[in-house]
Amino acid sequence: MTILFYSMDGCGYCSMSKELLKNEIKNKKIKVLSHLKAPNNVSGFPHFVNGSKSFTGFPQTKENLYMQLDFSGGSGSSKKRVKRKLNKWQKFLKRNKGKGWSIAKMKREYKKVKLTR
Repeated sequence: MTILFYSMDGCGYCSMSKELLKNEIKNKKIKVLSHLKAPNNVSGFPHFVNGSKSFTGFPQTKENLYMQLDFSGGSGSSKKRVKRKLNKWQKFLKRNKGKGWSIAKMKREYKKVKLTR
């Protein structure tokens, strides 16, 4: 199944979401549509739909988006693996909560920890 991604021109969060999900868009796991084609009850953008599940806002990570939409990610990915990755990220954030790091710094430090394990 393909995730539908409703995007609005000029929306910064839509642009950041496109950058985050560029490989999935390229591989057609995610289809980008105009905000004009979005369902009537949509309250903001970016807005993502997978079957009966939907998510509005910047997802922060692919794993978070997949979990919100109950999407396995296709090509062998499983919900368990996505959930496990998200749990590791959340534990890392909790351990390093009071350090005052930016999101970019958090991601760099997380990659360092991941590579050393």
